[in-house]
Amino acid sequence: MSSETAPLLPLPPTLPFAITVYDSQLSHPERTDHSPPYFRDSPLRLIGFDLGVVLRHALQIPNIFLPVSPRSDIGFTGVISQVVFTVVSLGLTGLAVSSLVAGLPTPILAAVVLAVTMMVMSRLQGQVKMDHDMEDKYADEAWLFVNGIATSASGLQLILTRLNVLFGRRVTGIHNKTFGIWWDLVECLLQRDFMWATADVRVGYETICQHIRNPAKKKVVLMAHSQGGIIMSAWVDQLLSDFPADALRKIEIYTFASAANHFSVPSSPVYPGAEADAITADAEAASAGTGTATATAHTESTGTGSRQIGRRFVFGVVEHFVNTKDYVSLIGLIEFAPHPPATTVPGVLPAQAAEGRFAGRIFRREGHTGHLLVAHYLKEGDCILDYPAVRQYSQLTKYLGGRRAEVEDRYWKATVVTQPTATPPAV
Repeated sequence: MSSETAPLLPLPPTLPFAITVYDSQLSHPERTDHSPPYFRDSPLRLIGFDLGVVLRHALQIPNIFLPVSPRSDIGFTGVISQVVFTVVSLGLTGLAVSSLVAGLPTPILAAVVLAVTMMVMSRLQGQVKMDHDMEDKYADEAWLFVNGIATSASGLQLILTRLNVLFGRRVTGIHNKTFGIWWDLVECLLQRDFMWATADVRVGYETICQHIRNPAKKKVVLMAHSQGGIIMSAWVDQLLSDFPADALRKIEIYTFASAANHFSVPSSPVYPGAEADAITADAEAASAGTGTATATAHTESTGTGSRQIGRRFVFGVVEHFVNTKDYVSLIGLIEFAPHPPATTVPGVLPAQAAEGRFAGRIFRREGHTGHLLVAHYLKEGDCILDYPAVRQYSQLTKYLGGRRAEVEDRYWKATVVTQPTATPPAV
């Protein structure tokens, strides 16, 4: 049986956690509160706000590693390197503080020691771009993954192997190198609030651009975990500046436990006509629990009445997956994305889309702890992609088992924005 017609993998017999699924869209990109945070406030104030968020959810930090699983995202060498890097980073932080406060050692000497140490730590981890040694049976597709904090080169290989097992694709890794969990967290704040384009951001972005410009690539799938969500958010901001909408349509974006503070993907209108009427009809069916989708249809008020206008994201697909008791998700997507609409019922995509700057289809696994991608999000027997609601509404699940799948029209025809949108709400 070919991969194109292979059935989806069977569901586990019991999956105890509820899934909340809803669409969040940016239908008014001209609103100032929908621009990235670093265009609306000073970096120092953003850092101060982030520190408050980090402290407010601090009691959930142990849940990063719970439940403990024998299938981990980090091997023995990764554990050793993480311990060494963390001790070194803490020691050098103390050195930097001493230099700034007491002048011992001199700031110049401290800066040299910091720079040399980070260069050595980076060189020890190899190249930023990492190709997995596997068959590439879908030459017209490009799959990329960028990892989160505290991930060694060996840990990234474990993740790429798991993604290959799930989706039957060759996945290129963009290694967001680790410098110990302490410096990784500092780097998160610098990337999130200061627009710091580190080497992985630059190398990954150039790779994505090459695939977009390559006419042989019909589909470009981008996946991110944890801090990788911040990097993905930066890529999205720049892609929207560098490419027209029709070039971005072949990109699909999937994040897990995103630590980003925004995901500014505007939705574009599908102008009135037969397609808009079809979208409206499908939206009404979805409200009765019979549809699937991610763009929206909404009513636009005019001087002579109202008309139906469908909407879809600029990118082909945007999906986010989070555990609601995952500390990183709490200080990332869950903190900054709009809450589910009041009409949301677990397991059912609501007819109403939420409005906010964190755009995409959001899948929340309610009450589930754990932050690690392989051990908690994609664990065999407890994989977030195995839940019936996720299988029904997620495009990513259509690729499980090595299937080839296109984004069907009905994916874009499920939800309705109930508020009029002719005049943007006041900021």
